[in-house]
Amino acid sequence: MRLDLATALLTLGNNFFNRHVSDKALTAFRSGLLISDSFASFHHNVGFSLAEQYGNHEAAIEAYQKSLDLRPD
Repeated sequence: MRLDLATALLTLGNNFFNRHVSDKALTAFRSGLLISDSFASFHHNVGFSLAEQYGNHEAAIEAYQKSLDLRPD
């Protein structure tokens, strides 16, 4: 059940991101982190959103690093 919800939030966030609805995309990705902090894709997408849509490169680097820590490949 948790994995299904996490996957749904990831898909939702990606759809919002692709439509340039930044706040909702970031909310979906961060909500996913509340369900599964070990899901590297959420950390990556938070980082990408922060960098590309908000220009917050410092926070983006932290999110990217967490993603790499979880999944270095």
